[in-house]
Amino acid sequence: GEDRRVYEFWAEGDWKTASWLMKSFNKNKISPDHIGPISLGFCHRPKFKPITKRENIAKGNRMTFEDVQDLIRDESKGEQVVSWHSSFIWNKIKNHVKNDDEAERLSKLMRKNLHQILIIFSIIHSEKHDDFLIKTFLHPDFALYQPIFRDFNPETGTCSKIDKKRVSRTEHLRNAQRYVRKSLESLENYKVKNNRRISSILGNEITTLLQNVLEALSNHNEAQAREDLTSIFELMAKQALNDFLSER
Repeated sequence: GEDRRVYEFWAEGDWKTASWLMKSFNKNKISPDHIGPISLGFCHRPKFKPITKRENIAKGNRMTFEDVQDLIRDESKGEQVVSWHSSFIWNKIKNHVKNDDEAERLSKLMRKNLHQILIIFSIIHSEKHDDFLIKTFLHPDFALYQPIFRDFNPETGTCSKIDKKRVSRTEHLRNAQRYVRKSLESLENYKVKNNRRISSILGNEITTLLQNVLEALSNHNEAQAREDLTSIFELMAKQALNDFLSER
């Protein structure tokens, strides 16, 4: 019952609770809309807007200005709305968005950004540094909690309370393992699809910086690898901001 896109896009957030909340929507024939699409780098969190299936399909992974404002408001309440790897571009551009057209442009830039991130992850995976990826970006422990939704209201997509019960049956442990396995498999597929175009997609500067990440991991220096990876994501975000402002 989990949303397979969580594996494909390496989305952070409480993926178990979010996916089960989606099932509550579907049981009531209501389409759950991610306020921040996980295909753009946002978290898979248990918060959706109830809309029709036709509206959801038509919207796709485009954000509206209202979506951007909702996400900023949720952040102001202390919620994590975007995955760490995509937080750099989001933080650079979010406050520059003033209308629906600019929200759509941000959506396109964030999709391109996540595309680059997944290629970078696929290269780290191909160099046998899966432990670093798992510890830094994946959260299999969410599989070990059973969500219970109190007073779910399909009209608003809300419930009075979400209880989470700790579980440890074999099926839940296997689900945690499956989550990790599927996430890594998605990188394998990504590498195959983009193998011949990596330099053109990432650019020479990022490709060079990525070598620093791989060298740090080969030397078992994960702290340095994360620092170097942060530098890459910040550079990508800066480039995206320049692209966004240049189109104004």
